[in-house]
Amino acid sequence: MIQADALKTPRISSTDRDARLSLVRVAACVGILVLHTVFAADEYFAEVISGADHFVSRIAENNMMWAVPCFLMVTGALQLDPGRRLTLKKLYGKYILRILIALAACCLIFRIFDMIMDGEAFTAGGILMAFQELVTARCWGHLWYLYLLIGLYILMPFYRMVADRASDRELRYLALAYIAFVSVIPMIESFGLHIGFYISESVIYPLYLFLGYMIHAGRGGIPARAGALLLLAGTAAIVIMDVMRLGYGAQIPEALFGYASPAVIAQSAGVFAVLCKGRLPGERSAACLDQIDRCSFGIYLIHMIFVRSLFRYIQWNPYGHAPGLALPAAILGIGAVSFVIVWVLRRIPAVRKVL
Repeated sequence: MIQADALKTPRISSTDRDARLSLVRVAACVGILVLHTVFAADEYFAEVISGADHFVSRIAENNMMWAVPCFLMVTGALQLDPGRRLTLKKLYGKYILRILIALAACCLIFRIFDMIMDGEAFTAGGILMAFQELVTARCWGHLWYLYLLIGLYILMPFYRMVADRASDRELRYLALAYIAFVSVIPMIESFGLHIGFYISESVIYPLYLFLGYMIHAGRGGIPARAGALLLLAGTAAIVIMDVMRLGYGAQIPEALFGYASPAVIAQSAGVFAVLCKGRLPGERSAACLDQIDRCSFGIYLIHMIFVRSLFRYIQWNPYGHAPGLALPAAILGIGAVSFVIVWVLRRIPAVRKVL
């Protein structure tokens, strides 16, 4: 679950910015900070925290699972738009190359960080392990999203053909097919009831691309009010399942809290619809959101350095210092420090092209 979390969609150009999509990305970035910080604190101090603190932490974590899907929905809203030209040269020479550079740089930096913090001797073999971790996806867990993005971008030309040529009704049909066969049926099977019917799609993530495009383009999507109802329904379902599992010992499959969960799909679509189809941010708010949005990719990449340092190496236990205040303060501090560092790094032209 913690792999995550939250990455900004690479943009076409600075002139194509959408204040509502910036709002979605900023909200999702905050969601990722909450998810990773609370999850890490809960994991590192699981043996010493109270049952009540663990209970509240798990509810908070599981109710932030909409963040990654919302980033994917922004990707779909932008990249599936038929009005945007996407050649194979731009696809590989700009978007995929950018992600690969960011991934390689992170694997190297995080490998050096681990060697320093764990007291490893600096050797060529130790540094070269960064390449092995890059190829095998065994670097820090939150980089999983970069691998996912690469895979989605490789197939993006075909997703674009579907979005361009399908009618609104056909898009709704595709979304329902994904929900039925890649979400609902696997959830039923997690309770031990085998269903033999399937479609040849094994992951839920393309659904979020199409949902984002449909909602943003108004093609059989979800209006803001319906989105609010979906958000409330998804959140209520997650809270109820957490109460049943943690409070009453019910055997609730972990898959019901994952990205393919119907509750998470409802929550994600709801958040996106409310933010994307709601009121446009004011000029000052939009300018502030724009600055944070521009740094959100970098924030996603580096924030785990501070999460890991705070809990693993400094071993600061926020549950021993009024967690209702300490955890929000940690989230705010990690987010603020990450933003400042990325903002400074983006002043370097070569770095700005990646971040």
